[in-house]
Amino acid sequence: MNFKKYLREKLFLSQTDQSILQTEVKETNLQRISFTSLLVLPVSAAHVLLFYLQLHTGNPTEFLWKKGIIYAHASFFVLNALIALVTNWVKKRPASKGRIPTILSTLMFLIVPVFGAILAIIDQLVNASINAFLVGCIAPALILQVRPWRTLQLFLVSYVVFYIGLAFTQADASLLLTMRVNGISAATIGWGLSWVLWRSNMTNYRQDRQIVAQKAELERKNKSLRQTSQCLAEANSAKDKLFAIVSHDLRGPLQSNLQLSGMLAENSPHVTPDKREHLAQLLYKSLQNTTKLMENLLLWARSQTNQIPFKPEAAEVYHVLEESIGYLQFMAQNKHISIENQVQPQVVAFADKEMLATIFRNLISNAIKFTKQEGTITISTEVLPPQTGQAPFLNIKVQDNGVGISEKAVAYLFDIGKKTSSLGTEKETGSGLGLVLCKEFVEKNGGKMSVQTERGKGTTFSFLLPLHPAEPLANLSLGETSLGVSHL
Repeated sequence: MNFKKYLREKLFLSQTDQSILQTEVKETNLQRISFTSLLVLPVSAAHVLLFYLQLHTGNPTEFLWKKGIIYAHASFFVLNALIALVTNWVKKRPASKGRIPTILSTLMFLIVPVFGAILAIIDQLVNASINAFLVGCIAPALILQVRPWRTLQLFLVSYVVFYIGLAFTQADASLLLTMRVNGISAATIGWGLSWVLWRSNMTNYRQDRQIVAQKAELERKNKSLRQTSQCLAEANSAKDKLFAIVSHDLRGPLQSNLQLSGMLAENSPHVTPDKREHLAQLLYKSLQNTTKLMENLLLWARSQTNQIPFKPEAAEVYHVLEESIGYLQFMAQNKHISIENQVQPQVVAFADKEMLATIFRNLISNAIKFTKQEGTITISTEVLPPQTGQAPFLNIKVQDNGVGISEKAVAYLFDIGKKTSSLGTEKETGSGLGLVLCKEFVEKNGGKMSVQTERGKGTTFSFLLPLHPAEPLANLSLGETSLGVSHL
């Protein structure tokens, strides 16, 4: 490294330090200027007062010396008062800072050694001392953080003032030379101190920034680890729940199917044709429930591993519902339950059709399960008026006049970890997994699900879905439903 490059790196500000200068250094200097300028005010005022009280004592030379000290401190007092006002104004208005903090720092760094030089010049009237100039050079180096190249210029200016001014008050040529040489030492000490402290402070700022960056990176990694840990815990919990459902809810129906099929296969003379037909119906219902459970299990397992493709599109709710009702029509007919499709044919939601069909099948089959013979299940829709800045939503209701759900069961209705399933009106079994799937699929499509129930009067499941953006609201009745098809 050559000398020129060394000086360039040490005296001038590197690109890396630009942001530090604009933030940490400016803020630190503002705080220190505000404190120092306010601290100087009583000190200068005390000097003015004490020297004024002793102004007319002593010889004419001492009178001139005291008068010069008074004028110097009075001027210094006024300058610091102005600097204090401007500094506090800038601190209260961060948006107006700009270059003002840099100007204030430079001005303060220049005023202090120049003031020290003036005091040292005045002191030559009564003694050969440059203590004031030495203090004036050291003080700003300790207090303010200014770039070395700029402080070099400022110390040169203050020394020029000191060098020229000494000739007016120091008549002894030998002392004049000594004072000027000592002044060089004072300015050099001040500049060297400011340079060392600048490098030290910049190193500290860089380290602080590095620590902050490392801390932020650690927090980011910790957050990522927590999320990963949470995902693993959820996956493990899902696995445990799946095994629990398989072992409890699937094992029982399979054993029942095995027993029923075994009884049918025995061809025992004690099994009458009527009993054989009854066993066949039981086996059919059991297989039907088992198939439904298997479908829900597979869907839920795929949803937990994000293997179900999500394809939101224009979904004609009426037609999707009709297909779902057709799938469950036999179950409803066995209990003489009427399913009424009151959805407006022109209603189009923006949702995944397969997920919407799964929601309908599970909600309707759940309603069939808890509705008594000759009951009624009604599916209706209403378009909710759009809120400010939001798209309109479609509110879909699946209502039955069945036995209702207990408050305790409602609290855990959509929690797969809680066993809330109960037997239907004709001892139908289930796992409660279908409702969990419904809630997940509704939320996947940007909606939310709710339930209202009353024991002995029935249950209404409601869920919101976004209305298709191309659907004109003028064609729909806001907040109203229309009579549709009844399936008996």
